[in-house]
Amino acid sequence: MIFRRLKAHVEKENWFAVFIDFAIVVVGVFIGIQVGNWNDRRLEAEAYQQSYARVIEELESNLRRQKFLREGVKKELPIIQTALENLRVCKTDEAAMAEFDAALPVLSSPYTLLFRPDRLNQHIERWAGYLGQPEDHRRIFENLSGQFEFYQKEADVYGSSIQRSFMDLPDIVGLSAVQVESPDDILEVILSEEPLSPPQYRKAELVVPPEQACQNRALLGAFYDWESEAVRLSIRAGIIEAFIEKALKELGHTHAIDRGQAVAQSDEDEERVPD
Repeated sequence: MIFRRLKAHVEKENWFAVFIDFAIVVVGVFIGIQVGNWNDRRLEAEAYQQSYARVIEELESNLRRQKFLREGVKKELPIIQTALENLRVCKTDEAAMAEFDAALPVLSSPYTLLFRPDRLNQHIERWAGYLGQPEDHRRIFENLSGQFEFYQKEADVYGSSIQRSFMDLPDIVGLSAVQVESPDDILEVILSEEPLSPPQYRKAELVVPPEQACQNRALLGAFYDWESEAVRLSIRAGIIEAFIEKALKELGHTHAIDRGQAVAQSDEDEERVPD
């Protein structure tokens, strides 16, 4: 309709009316484009906020993992060290053997460095060129990603030396008969409202006399490996925990730190599931 009116004005050489109609067309097109751009920017901003929220959730989860690892090492390191001291002096009385038996399940379940940077790295890659991203977000996330990458590479280099040491002792440590009727017995304990240490499918046990076991350097080495690796991982987890806490504070998410501490406290009395 606007174009028919414009044609009529041209035929009548009513140039002022032509200018008005042309301006209306230009302004309408401009407004349409601006509305479309505004809507695109709004959708992009919403997508960024959703991605940002997922990264914060991932950081909170990683924070809880570091606290859980450190609390687990704090609880189980004395068990390993007590058994190790008994082995070093070849103490084989009933109490010492009970402490050794308590250490074997711990020895067979080594810790690994627990963190997942998947969402963080996806966020960094996707929003690298997004002008709406606050510069401090970009700096904080890139710094965290660099720290995670460093410690992941370090963990890959070290590998699972504790597990290898323990599994290299078939002549000293073996596995008992099946201890449960089915995996459901273990699952029931894990999923209970007040989870206890879940039963093991097969328990590790000595296959030689204690006097012979305490003379075995490989067995002592397995305990030393567990001790040194657990200490190293606990320190690394503490460093990662500090980086995450600093990042969350800078991002204004101190409540996440409080939640992480609360969850870590509740996890303190829980055992890890044995391998």
